[in-house]
Amino acid sequence: MKVSTKVAVCMCPQWSLESPPLSLGMFNSTLLNCGFDSKIFDINLKTAKVCNVEEQQELWSATGHFLWTNTHSFNERIVPRFNKDWENFIEEISEYDIATFTTYFSNITVTDYISKKIFDINPNIHIFYGGPYCWSSRGDALYHRPWVKVLCDREGDNIIKELVMSYNLGNGYEKVKGIYIFDDQNQIKFTGDKYDVVDINNISIPDWGDLDLNEYAPFTYNKNPHIPLQGSRGCIAKCTFCAETRIYRYKTADILVKEIIELEKKYKINNFSFVDSLINGSMVQFKKLIETLSNLIENGTIKSLNMGGYARIHKDMDDKLMKKAAKAGFKW
Repeated sequence: MKVSTKVAVCMCPQWSLESPPLSLGMFNSTLLNCGFDSKIFDINLKTAKVCNVEEQQELWSATGHFLWTNTHSFNERIVPRFNKDWENFIEEISEYDIATFTTYFSNITVTDYISKKIFDINPNIHIFYGGPYCWSSRGDALYHRPWVKVLCDREGDNIIKELVMSYNLGNGYEKVKGIYIFDDQNQIKFTGDKYDVVDINNISIPDWGDLDLNEYAPFTYNKNPHIPLQGSRGCIAKCTFCAETRIYRYKTADILVKEIIELEKKYKINNFSFVDSLINGSMVQFKKLIETLSNLIENGTIKSLNMGGYARIHKDMDDKLMKKAAKAGFKW
């Protein structure tokens, strides 16, 4: 058994620069609470920081991902521009026991490039892929990425903890449900569905370690650092084209208020952005959240807030409720 397994929690470009990635803060918090040596590497942000404003606006625009994902532009423009800047990350991460990468269609090309170089330096490192890209690629992605040890296309909140614990005990990953691995015959093996749906009320409050959240401020609409919040997962709608409609879960207002208070106290930031598909899927909890926050602001328990999130049309979303929501800190 290892005394302290070292885990690098990574995000590669291209991804949003408006706030620290929620997944990195959540995984880092989960691993630290389990006693592991975890460190966040937001390579996406650090890459943007070496660019001038014109490059940032082009490469991190809504359509900028084409330059990162197109094979020609990636090899001809991206690699020559950032290869030197990525060398230090590659060298440092290669000294870890495990490196986890959150993958999206927009950052999979860079993730492959960086993780492969890390593996070339240290073939003993265990590289985990998770995130939305894995939902569509499923286990077949491993065939094209033999340097990747584990691929997870399910919610990783509990799975990441089980994976690192299994590594720490030297038990392998066969008993961890919800992942793809290679078996003894070098064939892709799915370890089986993980039927327990994550109760997001029990997820650790995100911890972004030694990241300076003020570094994200220049990329926000009001030039202030924002902290991402997750109050729910999924959606109550039944749109047939969407993957988020099957299971809807939400945090209770009390849990959300506690999280907002702790994050504001720790980071001295009062700007929050909900990453939910909709913040009022439960109108009961949404009203309670507004009522509680407005009362806490009024009695001085917390200072004024600046928040926003996507909401659905509902008969109770009237002028009276919106005025109260504004008082609670909602700006949009």
